[in-house]
Amino acid sequence: MSLFKFSPSTFSIGACWFLTSVVFYTLNIAQLAPLFFSDEAQVALVGNDGSFFGADTVEIADAMRALTVNGDMRKHPLFSIVTAPMVDAVGWLFRIDENRSVIVTLGLISAGNVTFAWWILSQFAVSKTLGLALSVMYGLMFSNLTFFSIPETYSLSGLAVEAYVCLLLALGNKRTGRSAVLLGTAAGFAGLLNPPLLSLSLVGIVYGWNWGREKEALRYGILTIVVACLVFCLPYALVYGRSILGFSRDYANHYASLSNLLEVEKVASVAVSFFLFSVVSPVVSLAGNISLPQLLGYVNNPIAAATLIFYLVIGVVAIGQAIRCSDALVLPIAIWVLTMLAFYVFFNPREGFLYSSQVLFPLTMLAARGLAKIPLADHYKAALVAILSVLLGLNNLPVLYGQAM
Repeated sequence: MSLFKFSPSTFSIGACWFLTSVVFYTLNIAQLAPLFFSDEAQVALVGNDGSFFGADTVEIADAMRALTVNGDMRKHPLFSIVTAPMVDAVGWLFRIDENRSVIVTLGLISAGNVTFAWWILSQFAVSKTLGLALSVMYGLMFSNLTFFSIPETYSLSGLAVEAYVCLLLALGNKRTGRSAVLLGTAAGFAGLLNPPLLSLSLVGIVYGWNWGREKEALRYGILTIVVACLVFCLPYALVYGRSILGFSRDYANHYASLSNLLEVEKVASVAVSFFLFSVVSPVVSLAGNISLPQLLGYVNNPIAAATLIFYLVIGVVAIGQAIRCSDALVLPIAIWVLTMLAFYVFFNPREGFLYSSQVLFPLTMLAARGLAKIPLADHYKAALVAILSVLLGLNNLPVLYGQAM
């Protein structure tokens, strides 16, 4: 399979889906723009923490206007380096002011997420039609809908996760020095967008592990990790020097605690954020954060309850089918998702919802591979996913639009 050969139908579907997504997300972002371009407006909207579910939208929007590696960008050093030139280019191309250029740039990145998701799904899991239905569903998941509609670093991190999964599947189950270098490099760059994504190395290592040739697999794993760490650490050393060690220590002391891993409520809060809140909103308006008490929102809202049940049925059946058929992605994705969950329990579990979007594409890919193995005509499977997408839209969109209007 060539990843760079596009049939006319593939190009047409992809172009239409991208343009539709640009319009959709740009409208969302424009609707919310007065809120996230002003600290005062955010405080009025969600309280004194001044954030959308923990997102530092004003600071991130500023980082898009002018290239910087300071402040919050020390955790995401590639974000401003990538987005600031994009904002300048969009402003020059369309002759629009800086704020409008930020909005359009965010719309392009968000559209890139769902379009790239469709392309990967249709290349490696399902038909183009079912892949399109799944990518619509993916874009309407509450965590994605939220963070694709505001200035947030996780929209670009999502593209890095998708690129890693795409590269992994394109390389196949190969344990060569070349594949180790490529996957290590991809994980390293993902880490420069968000450090926990360095753990993507685990996906490639487990996916390529050969239980009959452990020594060869171990060498492959070590090379992957070494390359990932070099790609990740060298830019930090060159840009920040030793100061990054003090920043990291202070940051960890402020947010992280090993004792969190022993608290059932915090583990449950992050798990619920990752697997329930990230897909179906339990709240009816924007908030500072979502925690376990908001589970009652599903009981009080019939649409939320119906959406949650429909999502759980499709998700359990699809991923269960992937497990039953021993899909090669099951173990690596499960290990990586659990690793991410444990990390965010250890590190700032209060904002588990903010971090949840990072695991959604790998889980969607796994569900798609499971759906492909279910003996049912594709148009029926696409219809079921489309119904779920409609329910997600009915439940999740009013959260963004209801309070901003």
